[in-house]
Amino acid sequence: MTAIENTALGQLDKEGRLLNAIFKGGTTKPGRFGFRGDIALKFQTQVADEERPPDYSIEQVLMVRAGRRKHHSGAGRLRTASLILLISQTFLTAR
Repeated sequence: MTAIENTALGQLDKEGRLLNAIFKGGTTKPGRFGFRGDIALKFQTQVADEERPPDYSIEQVLMVRAGRRKHHSGAGRLRTASLILLISQTFLTAR
């Protein structure tokens, strides 16, 4: 089973960007890790210790890390296409 730390999702998990996880773990096929939920792209300014929802996120994400390949397959829903640059910045820093 592949651990989340061995995938691009590991850094996003450490940063608290993986939200509303319906599934986050190994799949039934050896060497695969799956995630279904939301990925936060930009957080609101936090005041004191209150939790705030993200300003922007990718919703209904499905991602799988398969075998020894170094890439991930995924799909999700954006509210606006203008977030594509923010997505690339988020994932490039998570490498």
